[in-house]
Amino acid sequence: MGFYEILLIIIVIGLFIGLFTLLNKTTIKQKNKIETKNLENQQILKQREKELGIDYIYNSGKYIAGHPSIDQAKENTAICFNKTELLIVNDNVQLRIYGKIPLNSIKKIDVEDASTFKKRVTATRLIALGIFALAAKKKEVVIKYYLTINWNDGRFDNETMFEFIGNGNLLNNVNSLKNEIQNRCHKAADNE
Repeated sequence: MGFYEILLIIIVIGLFIGLFTLLNKTTIKQKNKIETKNLENQQILKQREKELGIDYIYNSGKYIAGHPSIDQAKENTAICFNKTELLIVNDNVQLRIYGKIPLNSIKKIDVEDASTFKKRVTATRLIALGIFALAAKKKEVVIKYYLTINWNDGRFDNETMFEFIGNGNLLNNVNSLKNEIQNRCHKAADNE
């Protein structure tokens, strides 16, 4: 192997090392930017939680229907609590409030799996569509649970529904949220 061939190999190796170092520095800078942005978002979220008096957040997945202040379904919602209200918010750092439910107005909370919920909806559909409901195509479901909050806004009874999609721990999580709501309703009643 001649001098020029060895020199060429050294240059190529040097270029690879230089390129690797440059890419590694760029990746580290990008990672640092992401970590900085995440930290900023956490600080914004904490500030927003403080402004709203929020002390508990549960990412609820999807708001379906039933709140008089919310006209359409909302993906990626969260359920939050302050001392007197359940808040339905978007699940990003702004915590934009879609609707509120006073804790002392909640009358009943149900958790249903998709099949139970589907039976209830199918019965409603049967009433609405008559015999044609039996021919209507039904969608197969994955693991889904529904949380329904029955409450009164002072004039009307409302049935606000949320859909949860997930894995095997989903039922435990939804039941924990139901228990949290019940506990907060009891505390709100005790503080009146």
